[in-house]
Amino acid sequence: MNPKLAVVLYSLACGLCLAAFTMIPDFIKYLFSLGAFLLGLRFFGTYETWPMRLSLIGLSIVFFFLYIFVYTIFAAANGWYLPQLPEA
Repeated sequence: MNPKLAVVLYSLACGLCLAAFTMIPDFIKYLFSLGAFLLGLRFFGTYETWPMRLSLIGLSIVFFFLYIFVYTIFAAANGWYLPQLPEA
């Protein structure tokens, strides 16, 4: 597989798993965290150079914020569930 394509696809998947982890309130959210961790391990085992690893981390964070932003817009427009911070 082309390394640039691999970085984008793995970053999309990791970003989605991390977004699901932050949006789901139940115990199952930890499976998404574990999924992102395992995807990162698999990628780091395949591509062992620093630029590839740093690009995976950076793009995963960008896609994470993009997924959260898009979901928040759709949720606000359609009245879907929006997670809230717990009250102190």
